[in-house]
Amino acid sequence: MAKSKRANGEGSLTYDEKKQLYRGMITTPQGNRLTKSSKNEDIVKDWLNEQRLLIGRGRHIEPHGLTLGEWLQEWLKVYVMPSVKPRTYDRYVSLANHAKPIWNVKLTSLLPAHLQKLYNSLLAVLAPRTVKGVHFCLRGALKQAVINQLIYSNPADGVRLPKVKDVEIAVFTAKEIKAIFKAAENHRYSVIVLLAYTTGMRMSECLGLRWEDVDIKKGTVRVYQTVSKSILRGTELSEPKTKNSRRVIPVPADTITALTAHKLKYGIKSGLMFPTENGTPMHATHYSVYIFDRVKKDAGITKGFHTFRHTHASELLAAGVPVVDVSRRLGHARVSTTLDVYGHLIPSSESKVTAAVTKLLKAKKQA
Repeated sequence: MAKSKRANGEGSLTYDEKKQLYRGMITTPQGNRLTKSSKNEDIVKDWLNEQRLLIGRGRHIEPHGLTLGEWLQEWLKVYVMPSVKPRTYDRYVSLANHAKPIWNVKLTSLLPAHLQKLYNSLLAVLAPRTVKGVHFCLRGALKQAVINQLIYSNPADGVRLPKVKDVEIAVFTAKEIKAIFKAAENHRYSVIVLLAYTTGMRMSECLGLRWEDVDIKKGTVRVYQTVSKSILRGTELSEPKTKNSRRVIPVPADTITALTAHKLKYGIKSGLMFPTENGTPMHATHYSVYIFDRVKKDAGITKGFHTFRHTHASELLAAGVPVVDVSRRLGHARVSTTLDVYGHLIPSSESKVTAAVTKLLKAKKQA
């Protein structure tokens, strides 16, 4: 027969002689019973003391059967969807889906080992940067689970992340640019490649341009909206990525001339510079598959459209344009972003630095 001990009137400790187990039991403020069994009495006592402390501080975990998968779906719907853009939400869903091998693990049973094993297996099929994204997604979901008192602590905090190697920025050579311009002449909306090369604009920004965004007299192009596509809302016009992405870009006279010729050729039926044949906004996938992929094939290149942006930035920095101005032109939220991506392309000024330090030292000695 089990003998019972009372501990300060909060919870109980019993010993099952038949099973030779100590069993602790405590009732939560909501009337749920929490239990712990072990052959080691001290383990059960420690657990009881911990539960008393957590209940006293209002940090105890009420019993629930939520699995990781169930919580991720709730978290995406309740916490992510209302706070991010549709395309960003799609990205979160994609990252969460990579964790499906452990979706059936109960949230209260999830350990750092589960996540570490998942990440190690994903590295066999995904890039380290993507695996890091999966971790970022899961860590955020589990952090909210801690706040909601569904788990005591965040198991993602105890995981070792894969190292992400810096990928060398690809740029177009002068020969490749010439080949692209030549090939684009045979395809619809050929001016987009010139626009991207001379402004560094993202594809979604180019496709979102309206005729009213081009100021012929001032020689500028205004980035006011972008074209995005998501599972929830389909293809739509939306605001740029960040506050700094909304900008006015001075462009060369040749680009203005080409845009003017484009306007005469295609008219202004929908207000957009690069709509579909039906006059609706053209999303990036449509442009890539039906236009730019054919341009690349004819030009004999494999680099993507975003390479225009890298080429534009690298050429400006190589020409000595201040990084602050390049950052503003690209629409980066912070100059540090520009430095992180393109800092290695900035020409060295070591001789100038040495000369300046020497001049300062000489002035100090003469003072």
